[in-house]
Amino acid sequence: MQQSLDCNGLGDKHATLKIYIGNRPNFTFALNSRGTCPVITDEINAIGNPCGNGWRKIFNVYAKLMFELSRERFPMQKR
Repeated sequence: MQQSLDCNGLGDKHATLKIYIGNRPNFTFALNSRGTCPVITDEINAIGNPCGNGWRKIFNVYAKLMFELSRERFPMQKR
């Protein structure tokens, strides 16, 4: 996979909620752009494999947080 060190964050650069983690995985990202890079297919798995299970756990906790926040914001969702 051709990768770049220019990515400083993952996700939507226009997101209303941004989470900062003091450390970054020892991984270079597929997109060659400065700033925030969207997560592409299988990239979370590609980060977790060489960087350890801890990063998979971080993504999992973040996903659970976002799910709970979306339920609060959109209470009509089926639970």
